[in-house]
Amino acid sequence: MDEAIRQAQFPGGLEQRWQTRLVPVPLKEFEGVYAKRLLAAGRMDELRAHASYNADSRLVLARYCAEHGLVDELRKLADKDELPHLNGVLAEALGGRADAESVAAVMTIGLNARDDAVRAELLALLRDRDLLDRAVSVLAAVSSDLTYREWDLLARLRLAQGRVEEVRAMAREERATGADHVIAEIFDEHDMIDEVRALAERNIVRLSRRLVLTLARLGPVDEAVAVARARVDTGQAHAFGLLIDVLVEHRRADEAMAALAASVNRTVPPGEPKDWLCSAAYDVAHLLDVVGRQDDAIDVLRAYGDAPSELADLLAERGRLDEALQVLDDTIVEARSRRMGGTVQSCSAQLGELLIGAGRTAELRARANTGDPVLRERLARHLEEHELVDELRTRHAAGDEFASRSLALVLARQERDAELDALAEDSGDMIVHMTQNQLRNARYMEISYRLWERRRRGEEAS
Repeated sequence: MDEAIRQAQFPGGLEQRWQTRLVPVPLKEFEGVYAKRLLAAGRMDELRAHASYNADSRLVLARYCAEHGLVDELRKLADKDELPHLNGVLAEALGGRADAESVAAVMTIGLNARDDAVRAELLALLRDRDLLDRAVSVLAAVSSDLTYREWDLLARLRLAQGRVEEVRAMAREERATGADHVIAEIFDEHDMIDEVRALAERNIVRLSRRLVLTLARLGPVDEAVAVARARVDTGQAHAFGLLIDVLVEHRRADEAMAALAASVNRTVPPGEPKDWLCSAAYDVAHLLDVVGRQDDAIDVLRAYGDAPSELADLLAERGRLDEALQVLDDTIVEARSRRMGGTVQSCSAQLGELLIGAGRTAELRARANTGDPVLRERLARHLEEHELVDELRTRHAAGDEFASRSLALVLARQERDAELDALAEDSGDMIVHMTQNQLRNARYMEISYRLWERRRRGEEAS
């Protein structure tokens, strides 16, 4: 595939080829987005139902209630998030504010949801009112009775004051065993890599991911890779995906390929996704493509992946079009046997574009004549783009509705009113009749059909 064809196929660049994959959205982000969509759509009953068991949705609803003065409902929402020792901190911080009750409720709900914006707002408020010391004193006085959210807040308040040793001591407390991920997260946010290491040494199973990500982010990538490899060797779930993530992020392509090759006979621990190898192969192939190693990317996808669309594009780009078509044909056959209609349609559409891009329109015609509706439509659009009226008429006469629609558009654009009227009389297709009516509208406005089309698309002022 030459550069012109590639640019036509991927005008957005290499990344466009890889955007077909559905990248999982983090659960917390998903919950917040879902709640905001319900709110935007005015589906308040559904939002309230979701907020009854989801903290992020409860925060979205709480902010709405605060903005609209629904204080009674806000009180009920806050009652679900018991942070009893936080009340003393908030009471002093918000003293004198007319909206104190609403703000306190939103902050309570937000802290329970571990919302970064709410936490930052509270820290800023305490700092502005010179209440950091007082807040720490209130929480520290009842340290053994704090909820985990309050304990989390106490650690952050102490770090905000630079009281690092006290936070290190918190990490050594007995209760930290169940909340060490909270402390590790705080240490990570403050680039305290030695503290993260120390926590991970105590509980490597729970904290290995945090340690690897911290190491990779702050620079000791070799150490991050070594930790991830060690976790893979001990059979920790998700460790292989973590290893691949680090290698891909830091463009260590050869190591990533070697990790894939070494993983073929790996025993997959419980809890790891069934498609762990395909997912990893996809990420490695993406990296190889980005760094210009398309042949290696092809080999990876063939050996380990399940990404026929991306594989076909890579093969076509390397001039191996017949192989690309075979990949798509095989995928279509399998998808039909499994009744995966969406996959059939997308692969057929891609196949049609590859044939058009390579100038193999005769093969597209032959395939369209077998009855594939996606290819019939793509062929009709090709004939329409080149205004091949005679062939469109022939296909219309054979009962191809896509050819009928494309023929109607060509006749309208060429101002062949009488022929379009005859076509509409001969066709029962609604879209053909719609095109006829649109041409009549253009005639009524005393403008050409092409100008009418541009105005309809908003490309030209009326």
